[in-house]
Amino acid sequence: MTALQLILSLPASLLVLALVRDFFAGLAEERIWSDPARDDSDCLGA
Repeated sequence: MTALQLILSLPASLLVLALVRDFFAGLAEERIWSDPARDDSDCLGA
């Protein structure tokens, strides 16, 4: 592996890990990136 491939593969693997973690967290409704419209209590019709 060249140095450039190593430098590019580390952030890419961290991004994939974060997306996989977010997917499994979404099954438990605790996402890394939340939906602002869903979190806003004013738009729930209350």
